[in-house]
Amino acid sequence: MNDESQIQHKKIKVITVNGNNFAVGLDWKALNNARKHMKEAKEYGKKNGLDVVAIKKGDFIQAGFAPKQAKSIKGMYSLALSLVSIIPGAWIGVFPIHGNDEDSDQYILVASGDNGAVIPWTDVVVDKADIKKLVDGLKNDLHDPERNEQVSVIGDISFPWVTQEANLSDVLTSDVLKKDYKLKPLTFGLTRKQIVYIFILLAVAIAALLAINYYLEQQAIEAERLRQAEIARQKEINKQAKYKMMMESLKHPWIEKPSVYDFIVACDIAIKSIPLSIEGWRPVLVDCENNQNPSSKDNAVMQLVPVYNRGGESTANSDSFAKKVRELFNTEPVFNIKDSTVASFILPVQSKKNGDDPLEPMSERIIMLSTVLQKHGIGYNYVENVQKVETTDETIPPPDWSEIKFSYDSSITPRLIFKTLALDGIRLNRITYKINNAEGETNYSVEGTVYGKK
Repeated sequence: MNDESQIQHKKIKVITVNGNNFAVGLDWKALNNARKHMKEAKEYGKKNGLDVVAIKKGDFIQAGFAPKQAKSIKGMYSLALSLVSIIPGAWIGVFPIHGNDEDSDQYILVASGDNGAVIPWTDVVVDKADIKKLVDGLKNDLHDPERNEQVSVIGDISFPWVTQEANLSDVLTSDVLKKDYKLKPLTFGLTRKQIVYIFILLAVAIAALLAINYYLEQQAIEAERLRQAEIARQKEINKQAKYKMMMESLKHPWIEKPSVYDFIVACDIAIKSIPLSIEGWRPVLVDCENNQNPSSKDNAVMQLVPVYNRGGESTANSDSFAKKVRELFNTEPVFNIKDSTVASFILPVQSKKNGDDPLEPMSERIIMLSTVLQKHGIGYNYVENVQKVETTDETIPPPDWSEIKFSYDSSITPRLIFKTLALDGIRLNRITYKINNAEGETNYSVEGTVYGKK
């Protein structure tokens, strides 16, 4: 692909990463004069109507140019220059415009050669439909037949041909960015007309200052009065907002959770929906737990997280497993970074919220829980959770309840242990099904909370 042909087609795109602005879409050109590269860059910029430049120094010098109409990008970082300076070696980068938004149809394409140079026709924004073809072309261009090594493709791992996950927010942190990565203007100084204009403005400003000095002093006094009034108003608003937030924190948390019985029933029903084998991958662990984000689109109170393992006898690869999970559940599996034979996915579990329970003494709740577990010879661990309530100028009643977290492990199904419906003040948070496929056994790790009157 010819970099000269890109000058009239590339458009500058500005993105923000970690609070810093980056320009995408520079036109990259190798500079021949190493000692006077800025002079060469200025001459080239003047000839082609370009105004800002980013300089890549190394074995040879490159310049990335932007047109004169892109005035607003002066002082911003060049995305391509930053990436090739931070990430060593040859690679191809594919990054979505809107971070990890799966609905994004545009991607940033940047590539680096072995010498750390920007591949000239990259540093572009391309449509999702074109990205695969462009990446394949880059792979051919960057392939070294002598070493017979494939060039790494980094970026959005939603593409199966991306070999290494990379996120712009993780790479472009403020502590690694340097001043050398910023765009500089090619021309400095003022024209004669601009100098005359500035002198006129300066004369008018001095005359105006002499004429309205007293008026400005009075305005300053009034502005300070208004500032103090605004500070007092904001302080009162913040005080009321904090008070409201603290009152919300005193609400009974068990209201939003299913009863013990409903929790177990929902888990048992949900776990029956997952196959014992998906393309030869078998479940080894399943978490059934309260949804930490109940305001999500499915609005499910609970969620099921099956973990599958690719056994030694399976010939199905990760791609086959992922396709089958999408087909069965319309969701995306997540593969373990350290062990690609382990993957999991999340399924919503519907269950009703039990609402409020009568508040009874904590000692009675603990006795009830202990009795239920002791019938089956089960010991449990518990930790008291202390509610912290910040002090404010307003009088806020302390919470009238306390909570104790408990957990236990058993080979007995929770349905048999908690078969009574009268378990007010107790909520389950998670049931972990530990599946031993070789022995045909399942063990259960249960976590929950006991709520009671202080």
